[in-house]
Amino acid sequence: MIEHHLRIEWNAFISSGASAFADGHYDRAEAMLRAAVKKIPEKVDSSNFLSVIAENLGEIFTKQFRYSKAERVYKRALLSYRNEFGVRDKNSVRIIYKLAALYVLQRRPHLASVWYKKGFALASATSNLAVDKHLEYMMIYITALHKMNYEEQAISAFEQKMLLEIEMSNIKHPALLRLEQIS
Repeated sequence: MIEHHLRIEWNAFISSGASAFADGHYDRAEAMLRAAVKKIPEKVDSSNFLSVIAENLGEIFTKQFRYSKAERVYKRALLSYRNEFGVRDKNSVRIIYKLAALYVLQRRPHLASVWYKKGFALASATSNLAVDKHLEYMMIYITALHKMNYEEQAISAFEQKMLLEIEMSNIKHPALLRLEQIS
């Protein structure tokens, strides 16, 4: 009974933290997430609970321009997700793309590119990741590139995203349709 009560309290803190984050109250969001750590039930594997908290703290720290802290907690979340679900998991893909975007914001384009390539390769090999989620994660990276005026890299990544969309859809690209009409 106590375990169930703690789960409810944990969810309430996570929910309050998400609301505070959405309203731009990042200090309050951080406080709610830190309080949620104390409500993790003792008799359960806490890694999934901690992964969620670490990922959300990464979002908060990124919004606050506390990039080194964001990097640390994102990497902690990535390790935790990999330990819990394995290397080829949708959660890992999401975190890797967030790290790539974070490195863009830190003006570390080489590192951003390395992590983006890791994310793309992992997403392509991950069976439990929906294509629309992969495309969404790619847009996080592309948006960060554009925001920081890395236009060449943004265009290249956007072209890669468009090719993936075309490849995954049943709709043929207009240029391919014209080629078919000619032949």
